[in-house]
Amino acid sequence: VILVGVDDPTLSEAIAFAKGNPKVHLATDGMTGVGQLNLVVEHLGADRLLFGSGAIARNALSSALAVVRAAGFDDTTRGHIFANNAKRLLASGGAA
Repeated sequence: VILVGVDDPTLSEAIAFAKGNPKVHLATDGMTGVGQLNLVVEHLGADRLLFGSGAIARNALSSALAVVRAAGFDDTTRGHIFANNAKRLLASGGAA
């Protein structure tokens, strides 16, 4: 399961839900601040966060990329968020 559209008002609830459900992941599409991304990585780990932009609906690709890049993550963490987590989930046939 990948929760999309998680934003500031729903972030705490989404993290709490995901903590109790290891097959639940969060997408970055609703997160507009680096603090939100850092909170997810702190509580769930980088392997539970996937890049999402909402670009088709919101024309937000450049700003979504900028938030993840500005979060101060190392290359490994950014790699997980931008690609590796999605590859892992697709290879496993679902949220593993």
